[in-house]
Amino acid sequence: MSATRTETAPERLLRHAVAGDVDGAFALLDDLLADGWSAVRVLAEVVIPAQQEVGARWHRNEWSVAREHTSTAVVDALVGVLGLRASYGGHGAPQGKPVLVVCAEGEWHTLTARIVAEGLRAQDWPVLLLGGSVPADHLANAAAEGDFEAAVVCCAVPMFLPGARRSIAALRDAGVPVLATGRAFGDDDRRALAVGADAWAPDLEIGLDVLWSWRDAPPTLGAAPSLPDEAGDLLAESDAIVSGAYADLARRWPPFARLKPQAKQRTREDFAYLVQFLVAAVVADDPRILTEYLEWLTELLERRGVPAAVVPLTLQSVEAAMPRGLVASHELLARAGA
Repeated sequence: MSATRTETAPERLLRHAVAGDVDGAFALLDDLLADGWSAVRVLAEVVIPAQQEVGARWHRNEWSVAREHTSTAVVDALVGVLGLRASYGGHGAPQGKPVLVVCAEGEWHTLTARIVAEGLRAQDWPVLLLGGSVPADHLANAAAEGDFEAAVVCCAVPMFLPGARRSIAALRDAGVPVLATGRAFGDDDRRALAVGADAWAPDLEIGLDVLWSWRDAPPTLGAAPSLPDEAGDLLAESDAIVSGAYADLARRWPPFARLKPQAKQRTREDFAYLVQFLVAAVVADDPRILTEYLEWLTELLERRGVPAAVVPLTLQSVEAAMPRGLVASHELLARAGA
């Protein structure tokens, strides 16, 4: 006789989430808090793993967009009540100067920022949460109007790292040190430091530790890293590259003519995404941004019945449309297609 495996807390949350069962998710939260889990532990060990699995199941084409959105809405609702439920445990009044939490310019995935904000509140930090994609000039005004201990810039998708760079620059120009976090920054501090952050955190708990250390010993705000020479030219040429690549693929790939208008529009959008990831790789000085995106894209397309050969064709079309003077960008494309 085999033993029955106990359902883990993230699995239980996923079960409630995909069913749209908000009450079940809240009951799980109450159970965990009653068992002595801290709010930070719930976020780090239940909410984050569950939400990562939501995205993975959509990527593997196991869940539809509707299922993904239903699940994310339940997880988002749980995060929204966590601070209220956890407060029953007797948190103290917020202490010290607030932390400003914001998504990078262009980034509309707000769950990471909300998780960071609730983690901070659970440890009695005052927080100003600005939410998704605040333009850098507006962020600069908000930073100048307050007196902040630090800021946390969150970014989930690497193509928004150029926006993260603008957000970080606006905050540091106002004298606010910046911690960068989110999946867009990868597995080490290379990208975060390249776009000007003072530190990088791979997870919530380490990020909280960094912020506590800054309260005792604030970081010295040195000069921001300079923007790579080619980045500005690549940004200026982006629209022309997308249009040229789209036209090149239409000539290079005969099945293109048989695509429906909606599919052709998605193809143009895919070229725009690819160029945005290329810009991010140049700005953050990390070729892994492009190669990881192409690996992700190849798997996504294969899971949906699209031949993997379309990805190399796409790269060839972008390279054909890109001005010869963008040497570093051509090298990145060549390396990614090798």
